[in-house]
Amino acid sequence: MFKFRRSVVLVLSVMTAFMILTGCGTKAVDGTADTGEETTQTEKILETKKTVSHEDIPEETYAGIFADETVEENGLAEGLRYNITESVMMGDHSELSYCLFKGEQGDLPYKLVVTPDGNDQVLSVKNILYDGYIVVVVLEKDKLDPSEVKDGEYRCCAVEFDKLPYDFSVIMEGGKKLECSYAHIDGEEIDKDYYALFVGTGSSVMYSTYVYKMEDGRYRYLNVTDENDGRNAGSDEVIRGLGIVSTKEEIIGIAEGSGSCGIVLFPDDDTIYGPDDFLEKND
Repeated sequence: MFKFRRSVVLVLSVMTAFMILTGCGTKAVDGTADTGEETTQTEKILETKKTVSHEDIPEETYAGIFADETVEENGLAEGLRYNITESVMMGDHSELSYCLFKGEQGDLPYKLVVTPDGNDQVLSVKNILYDGYIVVVVLEKDKLDPSEVKDGEYRCCAVEFDKLPYDFSVIMEGGKKLECSYAHIDGEEIDKDYYALFVGTGSSVMYSTYVYKMEDGRYRYLNVTDENDGRNAGSDEVIRGLGIVSTKEEIIGIAEGSGSCGIVLFPDDDTIYGPDDFLEKND
């Protein structure tokens, strides 16, 4: 930890010039890898991470994931404990999306909340799958009885988990994949044993992307903000996004989109590197 803090503090003064030289943009990319092994039903579902963004997924491609009945409210998905709850959100919401956050301490502290795009709608969970890395949540949307509709009141669907998966894929029953609109998870969840660390700065915030190499060759990442802007690096970190991608090029895209595409640090090395060095690094 000491080496990480020291390195970040020393290099913040040169980051603006470094970012100009590296030419980082602003568009993020998402996806998962094809391992070449026999594809299971769950793997087909998880490939939604690389095959779609906001497009409809052909239902026949993912035969069997759209359950005939709503999944049990409490259960296990390959060892991941979950609990399905309902919540009501006040305000004006025009987007069908989900958010992630860590709630109060307890057996199921991690919560995924899906908000409908209309206060006359109600969402329910149809299926939950987990492959040890990515959680897939399949939802359906129905109309509320007109007598139950209230101005400014939105019926949200929430799923609580006992641990934080590496990635989420939230899909409507017809195939539409939802975007994460907000994430807030305490920085204490960050594993400092990273493969690479991207760091960039804003006017009062330090942006980081922690990168970890998985056993199957893919890369998982955590997008993090630190309001202390490097003066006491790591003390006020918050996870703002997470996921799994297939390639280093996609990691560069993630870093660009999150504001962290400035310098790159590697563990046990005080040298300042750039995104090109990350691409050229031999594993």
